[in-house]
Amino acid sequence: MTSLAFVLGCGGRSATEFEYLDAVGEDGGTGPIGAGGTGGARTNSGGTTALGGWYSGGTGGASTYPVTPYECCFAHAGPGCFDFGIVQCVCSVNPGCCTNGWDASCVIGISKYGCGYCSTGVGGATNIGGTTSRGGATYTGGAVGKGGTTSVGGKGGATNTGGAVGKGGTTSVGGKGATGGATAKGACCSAHGSTGCADAAIERCVCSRDAVCCNTSWDTVCVQQTIDFGCGNCSTSVGGATSMGGATSMGGNISTGGTTITFGGTTGSGGTAPTGGVPATGGLVGTGGATVVPQYMIDDLEDGDGDLIVAESRSGYWYTFNDGTTTGWQSPVWGGRIFAAFPIADRAGSNFAARTQGGGFSDWGAGMAFYFRSASAYYNANKYSGISFWAKVGTNSGNVVRLNISDNQTVSDGGICSGCWDHFGVTFVASSTWQRYSYLWSNMSQRGWGVPLAPAIEPGKLRGVEFSMPQGIDFDLYIDDVAFIP
Repeated sequence: MTSLAFVLGCGGRSATEFEYLDAVGEDGGTGPIGAGGTGGARTNSGGTTALGGWYSGGTGGASTYPVTPYECCFAHAGPGCFDFGIVQCVCSVNPGCCTNGWDASCVIGISKYGCGYCSTGVGGATNIGGTTSRGGATYTGGAVGKGGTTSVGGKGGATNTGGAVGKGGTTSVGGKGATGGATAKGACCSAHGSTGCADAAIERCVCSRDAVCCNTSWDTVCVQQTIDFGCGNCSTSVGGATSMGGATSMGGNISTGGTTITFGGTTGSGGTAPTGGVPATGGLVGTGGATVVPQYMIDDLEDGDGDLIVAESRSGYWYTFNDGTTTGWQSPVWGGRIFAAFPIADRAGSNFAARTQGGGFSDWGAGMAFYFRSASAYYNANKYSGISFWAKVGTNSGNVVRLNISDNQTVSDGGICSGCWDHFGVTFVASSTWQRYSYLWSNMSQRGWGVPLAPAIEPGKLRGVEFSMPQGIDFDLYIDDVAFIP
């Protein structure tokens, strides 16, 4: 089948080339993390000099890449870290690092178990922005500074020399237009329509796993993730219970520039009993209006089948894949289409999800995926900035998952690669409870063994999306509400 060739690697790739390598690579020079200059140490934003790891700071200063709580050379509350190879190596000796939290023992274990090294930097404590707000309207001249009644125009902007002076008011010469101020960001423990939140550290922590929070809006899911990801504490919920069952951007009412798109119609309340005859038993309960699905929703699985929602030329389907180990097992079976979604009852607003489970694979692992259109057609996603989805793993399942996005640069029939299937993507640690994960195209990288390595993903020629589990584990993976980030 075409899907078999797609997964097992056409063009004669050896099995070892499917090993899980971190997006950064061994030399620390590629991937979304990048490196600073040479000489100094990589330091925390506005804080204390941090461990360098695979990074090098600028001479006498520090790298400007912000430290996130999920980097391998720093202890943090969440399980695992961004380097897939280090995660596998450390957790094989100390499983608690992938189930409880990446504490100091896990950081020490990197060098202790021969998994890598974290070098101590020597740079100063460099503040790279503090709590500078981004967002809001910046007035750079033409706009008159708010606060006065300015009719003629402010200095630094275009003075209105021919327009009418404001009637009935005092004509002001105009003050200076604002030259860089920004609207203050909302609180991290409150949902709001702007992107990011007031605490830069919490913002970085949450957005490193859910780009929607810094690219679309800081919704109730972002507030909950502040707690769930160990990024900060919120003593009270916003507007009641801040949970994934509330009005979230993917599960409830989605606001798109003022227009609210409601999933489902209104349920009828029943008929009215007559006042003089035999009491009526009630009318038929309304089944709801036609569900309005936004164009950026790739598949919410709510139709119960394994086909994508047909929209914007998307007409693909879900399928499973694995490395072909004879002693391995997978459900649904290897290489087959997923014809029915799996019923769920533990996520508010959703009744179905995609699911695959199995174990016993010893080469590079297994997983599930979908094509946007077909196994040989490309999809143009240039209008979107990334991809978002909900995920969880079952009890006793491995929790390190690789998200891969295939494009014309990494598939064997694209005419570009000679060492193919090294797709752009992100490795993440899934929770046993439903969480939203979202990543921008710019955050994705290859794992380093493709030939040639591409400079960036090509959103205009995407083939499909894979959710892959590594070899040597049992797995039980659930995926739901896969959508583009507008």
